[in-house]
Amino acid sequence: MNSTELDSPSQPLATGGQDFQKQIDGLQNLLAVALGLMLVVGGSLAGYLYGQNRVVKASLRDTEAFIKDYNERAVPKLKEIQAALQKYGDTHPDIAPILQKYRITDPKLAAPPAAPKK
Repeated sequence: MNSTELDSPSQPLATGGQDFQKQIDGLQNLLAVALGLMLVVGGSLAGYLYGQNRVVKASLRDTEAFIKDYNERAVPKLKEIQAALQKYGDTHPDIAPILQKYRITDPKLAAPPAAPKK
């Protein structure tokens, strides 16, 4: 036999060889299907993650806008309220324990609470 006869057999294979060839063809088909499914699943996952990325970025922009608005509007008003409560606490010592409890004033500056009556 020469090399051309070994590369392309002209005679049909034996029964065991045909079964082996069918198994190889089946495995090749299975591999092609598996790779195709992996491609579809990978593409779907990439699309889903892209959509989630867009949603998270939009949420982040909204949150940053909220924080900026809070810092520009609410914080100064809260500081004004705190200063007014401290000023009120200076003239009304009976409110000092409440201001201390909620940490509205500096505990060092507030008057100590009155001793309880026995």
